[in-house]
Amino acid sequence: MFKIMAKKLDKCIIFPAILFAASFIFWWLIRPETLYYQEIFQMFLTDKEYFLKLIQVPGGLTDYISEFMVQYYHYPAIGALMLATITTGIAVATYTTSRCLSKGNVEFSILHTLPALAIWYAMHDINVMHSTIVAILMSLLISWLCAAALRGNSKWLKWLSMAMIPAGYFLLGPAIYIAIVAAIIGSIRHKSGYIYAASATLATIITMAISIHNVLYPVPRFLYGICYFRYHDFHPGIMLAIIAAASAPAIGLLKLPQKKWASAAQAAALIIMALMMPKYYDKDTQQIIRYLKLAHECRWNDIIADASENTPRLAQAMTMVNMALAFEEKLTDQMQRYPQFGMEGLLPVQGHDMLTPLLSAEAMFWMGLNDYAMHSYFESKTGNPTYRGSIFSTMRLAECYMVDENYAVALKYLLQLRKTTFYKAKAEEYINLILAEQTDSNPMIMVLKSIRLKKNRVQASSKIAESIRDLLQETPGNYLAYQYLMAIQMLEGNTKNQMQ
Repeated sequence: MFKIMAKKLDKCIIFPAILFAASFIFWWLIRPETLYYQEIFQMFLTDKEYFLKLIQVPGGLTDYISEFMVQYYHYPAIGALMLATITTGIAVATYTTSRCLSKGNVEFSILHTLPALAIWYAMHDINVMHSTIVAILMSLLISWLCAAALRGNSKWLKWLSMAMIPAGYFLLGPAIYIAIVAAIIGSIRHKSGYIYAASATLATIITMAISIHNVLYPVPRFLYGICYFRYHDFHPGIMLAIIAAASAPAIGLLKLPQKKWASAAQAAALIIMALMMPKYYDKDTQQIIRYLKLAHECRWNDIIADASENTPRLAQAMTMVNMALAFEEKLTDQMQRYPQFGMEGLLPVQGHDMLTPLLSAEAMFWMGLNDYAMHSYFESKTGNPTYRGSIFSTMRLAECYMVDENYAVALKYLLQLRKTTFYKAKAEEYINLILAEQTDSNPMIMVLKSIRLKKNRVQASSKIAESIRDLLQETPGNYLAYQYLMAIQMLEGNTKNQMQ
């Protein structure tokens, strides 16, 4: 009895347990920056209008579920737990589908983890939306239901399960290809249900054609996913994960060795593949996001310490290091210890993505260049290709408009934030202060009002030095602005202006 139980534990628990543990540790301790990036660049609203807006396009349901999930990345441990659970769920769903489609007994093997590892690999690109992993898991669950129905004798259950495939395309997107392949393999393996599989495939094609006609997106995106990638491009890693999951039902046809050494070898191979995952991630981009998170938490010394050990190789990372030096009053003394990239590494005013404007916006916000900061936050918010903004930029924009005493616009953003989970309390606090006309009772708003630049200037990188000079004339004790002005002159080699 004990040997039988040990065998079952060996086959059914060891691989999912390794996968779960590796995934949880990876997202929580090794790559929490990805979770932070996903959280601040989306804004989940708890209202009916937001749900109806998302559900109108194929894959909208997974987008809604994933954005509900991503808001909890506010706590990295919870985010890592969610991703580890879904990743392991993909492997388990692959196994159950394979077992249903096979006539014989199927043991859990490392091959059942390949779809989970494939989507894990695809997520090394931080712009892969987490709706992809939700879509693959839900499509595998539909595959399992279809396989179970084809294995049984109930006609109405077969029709019901097959009807979930075309409905699944509209709700989950192209990941439903996984269920179509499972239905076709199931009809072949069990020599029944050809009419069901053919009907489901035809109905999916018709659903796709209706979506193409009614939803205004380029046709190729209906084939490879509207909600799976942040930018409007084909992502091979996502399609590879879908293909891996669609091919998974064939695993049940393979005769794998059942000896103990085979299980040990598969477990070792799974551990090695999990350990190799970090090498595929862009360390430079992860460094930028890590510095951004530390800056939002005002942990300036941690940024400086990290840069001393890991020399930044990108201008965006140096933007955050220079900011940390300035806040610690060390910018003019220690900036030459690090590779500088001109103004791009000091205060980039404009960027071609949604991350770059956010980097220097924090320095401008605290320095008193409120108009510049507002422009950068707005550029970051509107630069999001998903058209749903950024929760952090929205909060900062509300604060910028409060500093600018433009309370009507500030309320517009705060009313949005009031529908969120983790920013709701802060939004309520600000709304109450505005309605009571007591915004100066907030220490941060009061200080920023007192030091902000009153004179409006053209917001261009060539005018930033002049704006900081004007800011210093208005608030001579603004040492943060003084350091940035001196750093600009040092980078330009302008000794005359330094003396002035």
